[in-house]
Amino acid sequence: MGKNSTYEVDPGKAIDFSPKSLETFEYRPSPSCLEKVAYAEQGLARLDERLRFHEYSDIVSGYLMDLDAVASGRISGERVSLRDLFFWHFFLTLSNANKEIPEFIEINRPDLSASYVEGYRKSLSFLKAHKGEMDLAFLLEVYEGLLPASDKSGLRTSGVSFGESGQKGIDLYEPARPDEVALLLKNLLDFCTVSYSTPLVQTALAHFRFEAIYPFENGSDYMGRLLSHAVIMNRGLESHVVVPIGMYAAIHVAMHSNNLFPYKAKRQQSQHFVNRAVEDFLNGCCVCADYAVSISLKLIGEIQKITKRWDSMLGRVRPDSALKIVMHAILAMPIFNADYLVAATGRSSTAVNTAINQLIRSGVARQISTGKRNRLFEAPDIIALFDWIETSMFPDDAPCRDDFSYQSVSFQNG
Repeated sequence: MGKNSTYEVDPGKAIDFSPKSLETFEYRPSPSCLEKVAYAEQGLARLDERLRFHEYSDIVSGYLMDLDAVASGRISGERVSLRDLFFWHFFLTLSNANKEIPEFIEINRPDLSASYVEGYRKSLSFLKAHKGEMDLAFLLEVYEGLLPASDKSGLRTSGVSFGESGQKGIDLYEPARPDEVALLLKNLLDFCTVSYSTPLVQTALAHFRFEAIYPFENGSDYMGRLLSHAVIMNRGLESHVVVPIGMYAAIHVAMHSNNLFPYKAKRQQSQHFVNRAVEDFLNGCCVCADYAVSISLKLIGEIQKITKRWDSMLGRVRPDSALKIVMHAILAMPIFNADYLVAATGRSSTAVNTAINQLIRSGVARQISTGKRNRLFEAPDIIALFDWIETSMFPDDAPCRDDFSYQSVSFQNG
């Protein structure tokens, strides 16, 4: 075996860098990379343990899933905001309860029925509720939840190539043929069910292989991230929280894309090249995990500051009072009206309206609609927090993944 400074590989051995060859490729992480992996995994484990008994664990986890959904949309070119998600979820809650929709919501809400961002958010909740499952039928169920109602595509049934055809010097990578996709995907999911190496190493290899297969005509980028979450959950690093692993990639889309696409060349590659390509992606996964943990800790701290400020503004509040229960509800959904809170808390309309008036007088809540009928409110502290996260973390002019020419996709009959 030939040696380099970080790991042993055979630099002269060429392999066919394809979805099939990746099934048997033995990745050898360097010591320096394993140090990064250990640090990232320790951060995820500590965060998960911290939220295990946290008073607002479900609320924080829900917001982190919102952040990951919005980030995933940015990577794929969807400019859905956190406020859009809040309005949409509020609208769905009232619609499902057959309650009247406030005019302000009807005018200002986005229609996310055709959005992959909303589907991704639902799929994260589905994964969290079904940890441990990992077969092709389950993955297709997750995919069905991701897809907008107007999109009924399934496993890819046509050929696909990457790059700009006709441009000199560019070798196009061709993922698996349509008739190979199901078996390759089944083998990948079998790999995901065993305990291989460390959790992040297994997650990175699974995501890398998934991208090489490119199993779906639509939504494959979202599904690759959902698969990563499923592996991390099954390995015990997301037992009580779902971290926004897409946030760093949404800010640094070029890095994310470059780390995923080095194998897209229609030629054999040296074993050293393949090992380095996988390692680059794994290093990127570690950075994404570290960033997700730091954002999660920041959010936990800010939520705690807000709740302490609310307690000081409202004075002594009984833990079992309607006011305290309503406070908890608006902490989870910062856009609300009386009907929403009645449905969310199970308290009477009279008790809810009394609590709302107390929140308004104290400055915890404010009315954002006009008129006295079917009033709509927001919790400005929560809205300001997420506006700050969004404007500071997601550049308005950030490119999406399809902005890179070597990633352009064309489908052929096949």
